[in-house]
Amino acid sequence: MPKRGRGSLSRSTRAASDAKKRRASETPDERAARVERERQHRAERAEGEVERQNRLESNRMRTAGSREAEGEVQRQHRLECNRLRLAESRDAEGEVERQNRLDHDRLRAVESREAEEEAVHLHRLEAQRQRQVQYRAAESAEDHDRRVHAQAEWRRDRLLELAHQPHVLGRMDRQCPHCSALRWTDEPASICCHAGKTVLEQRRDPPDVLKRLLTGEHPFSSQFLKDIRKYNGALHMTSLGSRQREQPGWNPSFILHGQMHHRIGSLLPDPGDAARFCQVFFVDQELQNRLQWTAGLNDTLLQELQAVLHDCNSYVRSLKSAVDLLRSDPQLQSARVVINPDARPSGEHVRRFNLPECSEVGILTDLGDADGVVQAQWRSVVLRLRGGGLQEISETHRSYDPLEYVLLLPYGEDGWHIGLKKDRGITMMKYYAYLIQVRPGQFNSLLYGRRLFQ
Repeated sequence: MPKRGRGSLSRSTRAASDAKKRRASETPDERAARVERERQHRAERAEGEVERQNRLESNRMRTAGSREAEGEVQRQHRLECNRLRLAESRDAEGEVERQNRLDHDRLRAVESREAEEEAVHLHRLEAQRQRQVQYRAAESAEDHDRRVHAQAEWRRDRLLELAHQPHVLGRMDRQCPHCSALRWTDEPASICCHAGKTVLEQRRDPPDVLKRLLTGEHPFSSQFLKDIRKYNGALHMTSLGSRQREQPGWNPSFILHGQMHHRIGSLLPDPGDAARFCQVFFVDQELQNRLQWTAGLNDTLLQELQAVLHDCNSYVRSLKSAVDLLRSDPQLQSARVVINPDARPSGEHVRRFNLPECSEVGILTDLGDADGVVQAQWRSVVLRLRGGGLQEISETHRSYDPLEYVLLLPYGEDGWHIGLKKDRGITMMKYYAYLIQVRPGQFNSLLYGRRLFQ
């Protein structure tokens, strides 16, 4: 027998000494628990396969009896303790441990399924079906929609994963000599500006707050980009209109029939009505009105965005000036506010008075007109101070985009209008093809808009 080294003897002696000290200080209950643990450990080491199976079966029956005897409060307490203990264990494990655990659970489940008898298999499936029926019956409509959409996205991602064929686009390093847009090698050279035929003014960078939110440099960027549609919906000045096709039974989604369009109402709500859309900009307690219609938004961030639009959006400033003017002059109560469809009004009309500092809107009035009310162009947006119902905005109107997508067009920049096609031959497709290009040195809010740009 080889001699033991001095180091191993030293460690054994030290361990024995520490054990003696611990045993000398333990209480009678601690000693009894230690002795029982040691007895069980020795018994487990000495037991054969038959004894082990008997012990496990005894433990199982004892646990089952304990579970049957416990009350609902005790059961909930036990489950909550188990959940917390499991959550702490999962939080503490590393990535390798997590993968090993998942693989082990998967193999154990496969072995269990393969070993179960037909009757047990059918019983498990029936219990699972009953559990699922109870869960579905208890879930809310919102939870149902969330589950259905999650399943649909999973199936779609799975199909895309199975059908995925790698395709290398290469670098976006081809630059248009006319408009400086970058493109990939196989993209047609005329995709951006049609060889210099489409020329649009360069858009200004968005206000600093909005730019930092879009680029991820703001403390609230992650929440803003996640809910950018909600924030735009709380601030836009028009509503979406469409014809909905009614389907029998419960509908988790809705079907639109025909064309979608934008609508706008009066500048102020009728007495007793709540302010909606553009009306919110011109009433007291503006922030509270927005939060009333859109839940789950950060009120500090929403107030910041609201202030940005009041400061720089030409439509907000122009319409606010119009509201103040109509409120202050009793003779103008029946006047109408007109947004010209094709371009900003360039000259004064005898019956159209452009507001100071802003040229988005004009006031159309019939005061002193011998020939009756002056008629605006048929595509003009004509608003009254109160009443008048909802008016559809033509998709060829320059305000169609800026009144709806206020976070992508914060200054109220003109959208495409029919005048561009008549005067310069720029169709709607050419217009938007020019706007969505990547150009070095130019910030493009559309490309940072995420779900709002989809």
